[in-house]
Amino acid sequence: MKTLLSFLMTISCAALVSAADLYYGFFTFLSGKDTNGVDLLPVCYRYTEDFIIEEGIPASNVNEPLAKNEILRVCIVRDKRGTAVDFNVPPAVAIDAAGQLVCAECGTANFAQHDSACAGNATGAKWLDLNWTVFGTTTSVTAEYATVGDVLGVPSNFLANVGTYKQYGFQVSTDTDVEKADGKAHKVYMYLVALDTRTGEGVCEGQPQHVKAYAMALCYGTEDEPYVEPSPASPYAWLVNAGGGKSIFTPSPGRELAWQPAAEITSLAVTQDGVEKVLTGDVLKKYLTPEVTAFAQTIVEGKPTLTLTANAPDVQYYTLYTKKTLSDASWTKFEEYAKTLDNVDGKYYTRFRIDGKSLSIPQVHGEASRFYMLRGE
Repeated sequence: MKTLLSFLMTISCAALVSAADLYYGFFTFLSGKDTNGVDLLPVCYRYTEDFIIEEGIPASNVNEPLAKNEILRVCIVRDKRGTAVDFNVPPAVAIDAAGQLVCAECGTANFAQHDSACAGNATGAKWLDLNWTVFGTTTSVTAEYATVGDVLGVPSNFLANVGTYKQYGFQVSTDTDVEKADGKAHKVYMYLVALDTRTGEGVCEGQPQHVKAYAMALCYGTEDEPYVEPSPASPYAWLVNAGGGKSIFTPSPGRELAWQPAAEITSLAVTQDGVEKVLTGDVLKKYLTPEVTAFAQTIVEGKPTLTLTANAPDVQYYTLYTKKTLSDASWTKFEEYAKTLDNVDGKYYTRFRIDGKSLSIPQVHGEASRFYMLRGE
């Protein structure tokens, strides 16, 4: 992994126009070195705080590139704010644990029925389909999202070799306007989005659900500045034939707009008895709460073990918590408690899917009682 870190950089550019409700973007991620021999940076879960924005600073100052099968998406958001680009202003939308675009203020995913009393700035949002051509062929692929391949931190969609670079990327386009929930044509913004979908063992399943955290990068640019000189701090942006002479580019997600924990799920569309429903409030809470179907004491490899079997919708990950007595001030993640046990070395109990599965919980020999709780994260 350390070798990869020194040979990657995310380069992303996008263009956005509004003509007959057309939105178009072109995102490119390059691996290699720039023309000055500076290592290029991947999209990362974390960027070191001491990263110095100067030409010539090596990529050793970057850590944790996106893992294999991690998710990259693009969305557009209709926003009441029509001000100039400001990287310190958070997006009007958030992403919840189910991978839905939601209003950052009230958490709804249903912008068509968005409460007009909400004080938030989002009046509509949608994911864009990505499309690319398989390298070496004329086959066009359309998908809702891209995944990171063997080259960490960049999408696996390989487009072409460009000089000393290897170029990965995708395009986005739509001729369907994002909903105008309040009937007004507010300004539309485009964001490049990276998701953190890792399990407790750091594994990504290649799906845009079960989100732990997310990072968004605002696509921006002006008619007067269609091209920005590349540097370790500013990814390339070049003119895309998007009409009107505009070119919009994005930095790496997680740089200007920091990584955020996934929002709580407050509304969810489900199909029950053949009827699609939008669940909210106590009904949603009940739906997401796991049902424990069995909890028994067994002996595994000569050691006392508890076996917990539970059912839950396959929407989010769950975490196992424990406490000695109910009067204890707080619950403790079981993996923290388990660090004191000899027989659970390397075992994780955070962010696991429990739908119809059994979970083996090591038991302290001679311990008469202990309480456990499953919680959606």
